[in-house]
Amino acid sequence: MIRRMRYRLTAFGLALALAAGSALPAYADGITDGPAAEVASTSIGAVYITGKSYIEVKQAAMLEGDGNKTLAFTLTLHNNDDYEIQFIDYWVRLSNQAGTSFSVSLLPQDKDKNRVPAHSSLDLNMIAKVSESTNFSDLSFRIVKWDFSAPNYERTLGTLKVPADYAMAAPAGSARIVNAPGSAVKMSIRSASVGKNSSYYLPKVQLFIENVGSRTAELPPYQFAIRTSEGLLYPLEAKGFEEKDRSLHPRFTRDVQLTGTIPASVSPDGWELVVTNQTDMNGSKLTLPVAMFVMPEATDVADDSAVPSGQSTVIEHEEWSLLTKVSRFIRMKSDAYYQAAMTFTIKNESKSSVKLPEYRFLLQTADGLTYPAKAEGLKDLSIDPLVSKDISLTASIPTSVSAEGWKLLLLPAADPSQPDRTSDTRLAVYELADTKDEQGVIGVPYDFAVGGGSYQATLEGIQRMPWDEQDILAANLTLSGKMPSSQPIPSLSGYFLLDNLVRIPAQLVVKDNAVTVSKSRDVQMLLYGKLPYSTGYASIKVVLQETNGENKQDLLEFRTGSETVGLPEIAVDSSHRVNNTGRKSQMSVRSVRSYPGISDAELFTVQFNVRNLEKRLVSIGNMVAYFKDDNDALYPAEISKVTKKIGPGSIATLLVSAYLPSGIDRDQLKLIVGTGVKDGQPVTGDAAPDAYIDAVSFALPKENKEPKKDFANLDFYPYTVSLSRFHAQPVSITVGGGGIVSFGFDYELSKNPLVEASDRKLVLEFKDLAGSFVISRTFELGKSGAEGALPVGKNRKVITFNDDILFHKLPYLNQYKVEIYEEFNGEKRLLASKQFDWNVMSE
Repeated sequence: MIRRMRYRLTAFGLALALAAGSALPAYADGITDGPAAEVASTSIGAVYITGKSYIEVKQAAMLEGDGNKTLAFTLTLHNNDDYEIQFIDYWVRLSNQAGTSFSVSLLPQDKDKNRVPAHSSLDLNMIAKVSESTNFSDLSFRIVKWDFSAPNYERTLGTLKVPADYAMAAPAGSARIVNAPGSAVKMSIRSASVGKNSSYYLPKVQLFIENVGSRTAELPPYQFAIRTSEGLLYPLEAKGFEEKDRSLHPRFTRDVQLTGTIPASVSPDGWELVVTNQTDMNGSKLTLPVAMFVMPEATDVADDSAVPSGQSTVIEHEEWSLLTKVSRFIRMKSDAYYQAAMTFTIKNESKSSVKLPEYRFLLQTADGLTYPAKAEGLKDLSIDPLVSKDISLTASIPTSVSAEGWKLLLLPAADPSQPDRTSDTRLAVYELADTKDEQGVIGVPYDFAVGGGSYQATLEGIQRMPWDEQDILAANLTLSGKMPSSQPIPSLSGYFLLDNLVRIPAQLVVKDNAVTVSKSRDVQMLLYGKLPYSTGYASIKVVLQETNGENKQDLLEFRTGSETVGLPEIAVDSSHRVNNTGRKSQMSVRSVRSYPGISDAELFTVQFNVRNLEKRLVSIGNMVAYFKDDNDALYPAEISKVTKKIGPGSIATLLVSAYLPSGIDRDQLKLIVGTGVKDGQPVTGDAAPDAYIDAVSFALPKENKEPKKDFANLDFYPYTVSLSRFHAQPVSITVGGGGIVSFGFDYELSKNPLVEASDRKLVLEFKDLAGSFVISRTFELGKSGAEGALPVGKNRKVITFNDDILFHKLPYLNQYKVEIYEEFNGEKRLLASKQFDWNVMSE
């Protein structure tokens, strides 16, 4: 059985003495109500300078130096009179019991302070160098007033000696008010602990700071250290106290975590936490004492003999025995965090099944900092005899800590009746291999934990697609759950980083119509951002983040070179399948058609089919398209919209169109099509996309420009039109001598019921071969009710018109021509042409 002893903290007292500093309270057992702590007094005493006003000496602290000691204290002049008092009329003399006097100076920031208005007070921070043999309790403070009629021009108003019961350490659980530049702040200790491994003591103190003033405080660059009973100083590192952000607004708070290492050979008795600050005095840097805190003695030191990396150890219980091992350890590094993923293997070596406790895990760094490791698959886990089970662990560690000497700590389960009180007894400690930090690579799944769930993410590839004068970077990701049961899709975001310098903001799209993920159900996601199309780079980072309101934290980082995945190339007469859950579809090019326009350009169109492969109705989202020629020139295209939802197996036919220069080789054109998105969501309705995803390049078939010589089965997809029985003849003479001409034909119009498309228009031109007249009529296919409508079905259409000249010419006319055009965007394309005889009913 592995034996582990607990290391506890006893009562933790603090002291404050400052020139511009603070005092922090200390607490038993490491945790207390720091923010609510009461303010402790640090006054040495006061001397009245008038009947109402007085000078107070307070907040004194002394720090050893090279051959002397530095004393820092504060004089506060309380003016309770109805007139102004000037501090220049007063001073303080400092001496010890032997009568030795020591020079006192004002700190530079207080040298210009003098006037104290009526009914106000003024703090003045002072320092003095005293002899190395002088103790704090030996000091006395003599308050004097300048008086030119008195000996030495000064008159003593009173002398203050350090009281016998005065302690520089504030009582446990108390706080201190500190005069930071700009405002007053209250400081207290929220928690404190001291751990130990085989080589070092590992102190850890969490300092709580609150601005209790009415203005913004600019916290000075305090330094922190542990002073041992031998007078040895060991610096502490401060987290949450970075130089770039020391402003603290009124009522705002700040937590500062202090950590360090002290050799285990040093006696743990009589430690003090020392807070100092540096100031410039006459061109030299002077270290001033700010606060001192009595640290607890180390008792019940833990035995941290760690299990070597890759080896196993036995955890024994009265009724069962478990063989445990860290079988896998991967560490990925992003700009802000290491992401650690571990597999903890447990083998039941007992003779009966074991229901495992909900063990707790901590990841510990070489500096003694500990971070929770989230366990997946441990709750209600039972293991049969001689069976092994793997537990997945994940942890996030700031990159500011050392990456060497990491360990995994196994701790007992929390007591269900007292979940807030947990044991720090270590059942086992496992060394983690100091491997090279891994970077996420394409095609490899990586673990992460967020929001109580456990997941895997895989980068499938990166595309670079055109978007006007920019390009779109798009990273395709697969999100998997690590649990058999469903978990919610976490709130994620991300960004790209080019060459470790240029950050590209990005939007995340969940491509599948899903809200959960599990081991058996992946979710496809895509991260996209924009950059100038001329941008070059050597490497790309894809950073996946956890999003919690305005806060974002890096979770995973994938790295790759400048290479990107090319767009899928779809050959002529082939199709592209989209497998996103809830949006499964099949895309294909049906045909191409050009419409002669102005002399140097023509309207070029592609009929593009999208078939619904889902079992429910779906909306076809707004799509984005470009035509690309053999010189990689890109021409933005418009896509018609289909507003109706498409049933299972049905098709939406979209018309993709653009005016292209006449010199382009149409046979080399390719169509690039993608799904339109805006603000991370697929776009439908009238919304305009701000990007597109899942782009595919389609090769285009050659166009058949030869008109038909008959009118059977004319293609107006999804409509088919057949025209027959043409008959043109005069029908009557008008009163004025003119005439009415009749032109009629039979038609049969059918429509594929499984296809939804935008409106189709047929243009019929009836013209004399001699060119003496042209009659043109436009019909909207599938419409009914209007004169220019051709409803689906069989019917005869008759057109009559008045033309006096034509009517009188009819005896001399032999033939006329009918031409059928398809119209789109005001442009026409000839589909069929045929000649007929006047006054004869054609077949």
